[in-house]
Amino acid sequence: MKIKWPVPFLASGQNVAPFKDRIRQAVKQLNEFPERGQIIPELKQQGISSYRELIVSPRRIMYRVSDGQIFVLSVIDGRMNVEDVLLNRFL
Repeated sequence: MKIKWPVPFLASGQNVAPFKDRIRQAVKQLNEFPERGQIIPELKQQGISSYRELIVSPRRIMYRVSDGQIFVLSVIDGRMNVEDVLLNRFL
């Protein structure tokens, strides 16, 4: 599967440098197991099940699988209350 990294992740301004290698390794593993991540709980509560996440503590890697591709949508600091951020970004 092809993995697509969006510009918002690359230019997010978050300090992901300490986690960069771990994040890339976790995402690379999605090639073999694209549904490895759990459905994002905050979205699942809203009846939305097409978005998944991997945890690379303390980051949450948000992604979706579509048309044989993996789209990494965002990497969010998991220590934040992300429910509002997710609903605004993905809806």
